[in-house]
Amino acid sequence: MVLFTGGARGIVFECVAKLAEKKGCKLLLTGRTVLPEGSPSWLDAKPDEIDGVIRSREIELVKSKKARLGEAKRIGVKERAQWELLRNIKRLEGLGAETRYEVCDVSDDKAFGALVTEVMTEEPIRGVVHGAGVQRSKLLTELEDDAVTLTLRTKINPLLTLVDILDWSQLRLLSCFGSITGMFGNQGQTDYALANSMLSWMTRCIGSMYPHVAAQTVDWTAWTGTGMVTDEEAKRFQEVGIVPVDVATGVAVFMAGLEETTHPQLAAFNATAEFVSGRALTEHQMSARPLKHLLRKNGGARFSVEKDVFLNQHLVNTVPVV
Repeated sequence: MVLFTGGARGIVFECVAKLAEKKGCKLLLTGRTVLPEGSPSWLDAKPDEIDGVIRSREIELVKSKKARLGEAKRIGVKERAQWELLRNIKRLEGLGAETRYEVCDVSDDKAFGALVTEVMTEEPIRGVVHGAGVQRSKLLTELEDDAVTLTLRTKINPLLTLVDILDWSQLRLLSCFGSITGMFGNQGQTDYALANSMLSWMTRCIGSMYPHVAAQTVDWTAWTGTGMVTDEEAKRFQEVGIVPVDVATGVAVFMAGLEETTHPQLAAFNATAEFVSGRALTEHQMSARPLKHLLRKNGGARFSVEKDVFLNQHLVNTVPVV
């Protein structure tokens, strides 16, 4: 049994499918997308049709149902996610993979903890692939505290929950999906950079605590064909020389990381990208910062550029953010 967070859609799913195909493992997929009720006709749309079908439904909601445009858009996003979810589950079934999908917000300690505890009463969890994440680009001056909290909780809370309740003697694999934003920074992604820096550091710590576990983070560049990258972000990436990873290449890199190296942190990006120019890729120590202290209401944490050297890694156009 391998537990996947965020594994029912996007880039994590593509890696799920390949892992299931090659290893024959049982799959426990978690996500926040609720399965649709009944069998609406739009579920049968083909991949090259679904975006047009969803747009038509949004227009219909506004014209016929008198829905507000924002509400229609939210419904469209939900239905697009449901379409992708069901299509992916059918794809896994076609591979013969024993698949279980559970609706669960993994940033919710109690809900995620209850699910993991329930599963462990039935059979041991041998692997975890943590791919859940939230990324909503905003400039620091526009970033709300709640948005920062959500980004951190989605990346970090599942690991804290697993550290507390998982039977680590049974586990053999911990694979986490990070981002090169955590290494280099990126415009509008300050909170996402912090979350991914913390993720890779925590994965290293867990690997040190449990040497029998293959604990690894892959810090990904942008993917094309799936994932969280918007069209606007893709254009900006192109301007600074970032070459996105296509699905076939990304999946191959993921499997190579699992099968061919025990290094705790890998990064996938093209060396000709502007953000790499003139910068040495060196090891940086990250200070331990308890999550509860960072997120405490009306509280905070005191940082130092000298003590917390990872702060020096975050630049915009080669100029330090801090």
